[in-house]
Amino acid sequence: MRKLVALLTAVVLVLTGCSAAAGADDDVLVINERFFVSRINDIHMNPQSYLGRTIMYEGMFASFPDMINGGYIHIGYRYTEGCCGPYEPLGFGLTLEDIEPPANDSWVQIVGVVEALPNRAHTVLRINVTSLTELDERGEEFVSGWAFQDVAQVQ
Repeated sequence: MRKLVALLTAVVLVLTGCSAAAGADDDVLVINERFFVSRINDIHMNPQSYLGRTIMYEGMFASFPDMINGGYIHIGYRYTEGCCGPYEPLGFGLTLEDIEPPANDSWVQIVGVVEALPNRAHTVLRINVTSLTELDERGEEFVSGWAFQDVAQVQ
């Protein structure tokens, strides 16, 4: 019985973990802190389910020179545990058209449309940013993939 309760609790958490925030458009997928790793991974692993969809998430901003194509590469990310070290960035490359990039390491809210980079052998995603807002209050820079750690204590 306890395992059934734990399973049902996990299902409820998954179904409610990425719901729209208060005031957000119903068509916008809001990715919250607790389910950041699982949702971002799902988008990367199942791109056809998300292409053209608007998402909103918070994270750190970074920009660095594109040594191959010129210009800059922009990313919005958080850190998570990785395969090759304790901190691995997880997020998306960002397309900023007519949007001024903030300083590196700024905490931002990103709203944009999931799109695929053209001319790639496999699908590589980026976010075409429609809104980039610098926030004063930072969220968790390091997020764990263990969204159900509280449920594990229910036996």
